[in-house]
Amino acid sequence: MFRLGVSWKAGLLFCFAATAAEQPSSLRLVTLEYPPYVEIKDDKPDGLSIWLVEALMQRLQQEHRIEVLPWKRALWQLETGAADAVFPVLKTPGRETKMVFMAEPLTNENVMLFSRCDEAIAFDSELKFLRNKRVCVQQGFSIGLRADELFQTGWMERVNANHQSDCLRMLHMGVARFYLVDRYAGAYVIQQSQYKHVVRPFGEPLEMTPVYLAWNKDSVDEHLITAANDAFEQMLESGEHQRLLQRFQDEVVSR
Repeated sequence: MFRLGVSWKAGLLFCFAATAAEQPSSLRLVTLEYPPYVEIKDDKPDGLSIWLVEALMQRLQQEHRIEVLPWKRALWQLETGAADAVFPVLKTPGRETKMVFMAEPLTNENVMLFSRCDEAIAFDSELKFLRNKRVCVQQGFSIGLRADELFQTGWMERVNANHQSDCLRMLHMGVARFYLVDRYAGAYVIQQSQYKHVVRPFGEPLEMTPVYLAWNKDSVDEHLITAANDAFEQMLESGEHQRLLQRFQDEVVSR
């Protein structure tokens, strides 16, 4: 008796190929300048998030282009259908109504505070020291669910900045008491600035925040989303994801 020996993953790829005509010939992916995860080098996007997304697109054999935009514009373009995907983005209940998130995060960020070197207040894990303190965050950013709750309840006051470097200036001038950001992003911005002897990490990370690639709900076919989840799982299982994380540690974090 003849038996059709096709695995479910092969069937998935067949379905993906069958619907390829329904997809844009080239996906438009938008992101923000967020060094060292996304930065411009030699007029091209570079950084850990770029490496991970490029590896995913290569596994999918999907034509694409990545554009670096101001963050609020990037989110707006995804929500209006002008872009097909956005990254790296935090998953929140509000965003889940507008986007389809990958099954697994691109990576995890450690959110922590930075302060002036002469900050005298003591860190405590219950974050009592943040009561009524002004904390600088880049405009349009959701830093983490715990931090978002502290802002929303009024426990600490949010001070918005157009750029990460503006938060350093606000710390130096006393406009903000703390600067809240991923630890590697904060350390990178400080090292590149004139404030590297003025600002320091403060205390311990507040939370670990997974960040994702998220798809437009209307412009991207569900077969592509399923195939992307499968391809990313293969990146994890094959060790490719870990190799890119190690490259990030060797080339960026340890330098």
